[in-house]
Amino acid sequence: MEPSVLSLISVGSPTRLSEATTATNTTPSKQPRFAMSVAVDRSSATRGQAVNMVASYTGDSPTRAFVGVEILAPMGGVISYGKWWEREYFEAGELRAFPVTWQIPASAMTGPYTVRLRAFGVGWKPLFGFDDAASTITVADPPVNNPPSPSPSAPAPTATPPGSTGTPSPTVAPPTATPTPAPTAAPSFGSTVTVAPASLAAGNTVTINASVTSATTTTALVSVGVYPPGGALAVSQESFDSQSFVAGQTRSYPVSWTVPAGAVAGTYRVSLGVFSPGWGTQYSWVDSAATFAVTVPALPTPTAVPATPTPPPSATSAPSASPTAAPTVVATPSPSPTATVAPSPSFTQTTTVSPTSVAPGGSVSVTTKVTSSTSSTAIVSLYVYAPDGVTQLDQQWFENQTFTAGQQRTYTVSWPVPSTAASGAYVVKAGVFPPGWAPQYYNWWVTGSFNVTAPAPTAAPTAAPTAPPTSSPTAQPTTAPQLLSVNDTSFTYAGTWLTSTGSAKYQGDDHYSDVTGSTFSITFNGTSLLLQGGRAPYHGIAAVSVDGGPESDIDLYAATRVDQALLFTAPTLANGTHTVRVRVTGRKNAASTEAIVNADRVDIAGTVIAPAPTPVPTVAPTPAPTTPPTFSGLHVAGNRLVNAQGQTVVLRGVNRMGLEYMCVQAGGVADGPVDQASVNGMRTWRNSNVVRVPLNEQCWLGVGGNPSGATYQQGVENYVNLLTASGMYVLLDLHWSAPAGQLATGQQAMPNTSYSAEFWRSVANRFKNNPMVLFDLFNEPIPNNNANDGTDAAAMRSWSCWRDGGAGGNCDSTLSLSVGTSLSGSQAVGMQALVDAVRSTGAQNVIVLGGIQWANTIWSNSSRNLWTYRPNDPLGQLVASLHSYDGTWCPDTSCFDREVTPITANMPVIVGEFGNGGGATPLNALMSWADAHGVGYLAWTWSVSSSGFSQYKLIASWDGTPNDFGQVVKGHLALLP
Repeated sequence: MEPSVLSLISVGSPTRLSEATTATNTTPSKQPRFAMSVAVDRSSATRGQAVNMVASYTGDSPTRAFVGVEILAPMGGVISYGKWWEREYFEAGELRAFPVTWQIPASAMTGPYTVRLRAFGVGWKPLFGFDDAASTITVADPPVNNPPSPSPSAPAPTATPPGSTGTPSPTVAPPTATPTPAPTAAPSFGSTVTVAPASLAAGNTVTINASVTSATTTTALVSVGVYPPGGALAVSQESFDSQSFVAGQTRSYPVSWTVPAGAVAGTYRVSLGVFSPGWGTQYSWVDSAATFAVTVPALPTPTAVPATPTPPPSATSAPSASPTAAPTVVATPSPSPTATVAPSPSFTQTTTVSPTSVAPGGSVSVTTKVTSSTSSTAIVSLYVYAPDGVTQLDQQWFENQTFTAGQQRTYTVSWPVPSTAASGAYVVKAGVFPPGWAPQYYNWWVTGSFNVTAPAPTAAPTAAPTAPPTSSPTAQPTTAPQLLSVNDTSFTYAGTWLTSTGSAKYQGDDHYSDVTGSTFSITFNGTSLLLQGGRAPYHGIAAVSVDGGPESDIDLYAATRVDQALLFTAPTLANGTHTVRVRVTGRKNAASTEAIVNADRVDIAGTVIAPAPTPVPTVAPTPAPTTPPTFSGLHVAGNRLVNAQGQTVVLRGVNRMGLEYMCVQAGGVADGPVDQASVNGMRTWRNSNVVRVPLNEQCWLGVGGNPSGATYQQGVENYVNLLTASGMYVLLDLHWSAPAGQLATGQQAMPNTSYSAEFWRSVANRFKNNPMVLFDLFNEPIPNNNANDGTDAAAMRSWSCWRDGGAGGNCDSTLSLSVGTSLSGSQAVGMQALVDAVRSTGAQNVIVLGGIQWANTIWSNSSRNLWTYRPNDPLGQLVASLHSYDGTWCPDTSCFDREVTPITANMPVIVGEFGNGGGATPLNALMSWADAHGVGYLAWTWSVSSSGFSQYKLIASWDGTPNDFGQVVKGHLALLP
């Protein structure tokens, strides 16, 4: 298996692949069908990052196929990246996985990229299967801000909730307003393409000359592609990156393409595209800049073939299906003058098979010596067929083999006999073909056979007669130890490992990895161990050690794949407990295409010590209420939120970013739609009942931004009314703020004495008659510059500053963030002042309080926590809020058990924001923990904007269509009662 990397360009409305011309076959047969899927390690990434994925394919019948992964850029379908594996053999039902790494160009355009999968017959037709939307990867601008610096003893938080500058993070805030630069002329290009000759036969070479003229001084990528008749995939592609032009300059790009001998006849088109370097932006595209015709020369009348041989598959698909019936002899044409032709290539062969009898699980070696009668180039292909002589089980071939007249060349392949193979006489065949698998073959033979035998039954022991005693003892022969085979599912793994299946693998499966440092190990009681596994063209070098001793290298490369090969034999060991460990080194043989290490089986003289299974925590689901809670006003009752009917309500939903930054950056109330259709999209997520809406303090009060004041307030109120009228609770959140003299263009460490209390008096007055609205007083408080709360004194100062602000005397003199905003300690206002501001209006709405350290900590110790430092609320309507992201202070369920559970005993708790780049496992763990403890949760963030924090966005469209991250959340919610 040798992957080839392509950069293919397809723009506009190409011919549907399903409509592509299919190859004809003289023997009707069922066309293979493929199922496929892809697992992507991240649904969002920034330009310059790498995305790892594993594409999996399963065919419904034995065949060879071209399988590949393509990544399409936003807007227009340009294929930004492609990787293909050619002539891969699949057994019926076999699942094969292919790892891919996409290095996103630094100049790539931002937005959603689509991952699509394809499976073709050899020669790119017919189409066996496809998935045009296997996954989506959202590419965003790289971060520009640095995270806040914690004190030396603090763990450094690394992720910031998108759009919230709140959790320490290297991510980027939404776009900031900057002066508009003077306009520059956009790159513009003209082009011409000439082709010579205009018509040629398969096997000849066409010369293409592309001329590109730039109207401006710029740098670009020029791509020339050749497409077959009606095809959407290029059969040839050459690209010239980072081409420098001055204004008016014309540059020429000559390209030549040798038409394969088996090419389809018809009109081929040449496409010419010009892009920004790295395929970032399309400047120009001409889908059919020129054309040329390919003709197929008439074949000479074939010589009659004896009835016994079976010819190989047709030229338009690689020899993978059962060979077709022998060709019918064509009647002799009428005599006519013919030109003298060169002698046709002719070959002879001799083949040996060893052993001639083998048990299931063993291996057979086939050696074929091929002699050519003429000087020629050919493909030599060797096959193994089942006892019926029709069902092909294996094919291995050697392309572009050059012979001189009379030269003999030797070809050796091995075939691992599946452990499930039926007994019988298996057939070995060989064929010699023209380059490109042209329609005719040169020679075809049945070369030999071998027997697969059923394993011999173990003979029952018979009692040997007792020998008469002798005067001296006789040494007894030592019995070889009985070996125990252990499957890879019993190994212990560390790092990143994937699984694959196949009948040639022990018990039908194995593990594999190319992640440097990943290991597997086996612990056993006994005296010896034999490591069995796969050697392949894409396998690398592993390092093996015994009982922690020095490592030795094992090269797992082989020109053709062999499973269950002996890879390593441990030295003779003392009878006892031993551990053998195998490590992925990341190194490989120069001939190998990759550095994969696989784990399949070990044979031990002794007994295996199975690894202790990791206990899976059992989470008791929250009992389903007998009656769904009615949507009505909320209030706090003990440690629960309840509605007007007294029913417990657990808030689960999303954050809707955009209303905090658009008014100070782009002149609007919100980023994206805030209409009924967008709200309906939210309602498609079953069991989602709340939306958190971040606001801008100064836009609300009319002291900064545009729109601001009454216009901004009305826009917010209209959106809140839409949400509550649609059955959604709303958390209004003071997200962006700044003291007098600064514009609120980001988050501050604490609310300020200039505007924050007045903001909440105004908001509370406006919504005090809507009990479905909750007030989240400050997004993510960061008192005392995110001080470590590991000592009681430090925790006391942080919690005091949080509650009392600068007036309490425990705030640092300056409170600042890396985003360039700051306020003095005396300008900080605490949570108590904000609670007082809300209650001064007569509003009885529930109040939400985020903890310290970017709201990631609500419990420092038993005396310093959100409950013990809660502000005084005469109505007792307070809810604690935690923000949880990977890499922050409290990211996992062990921390929740330690720091959140004590708070839930006294007051309601919600996870006001959460996200995790680790994928489904940590996300589901958080939500399951919250479900079990009656804790609500709101995922960050409901947005498709191209601005920052793309790794945490939930949706691909405002209609509620989830991306990979969103699907985890939506899927979890859907399974709740």
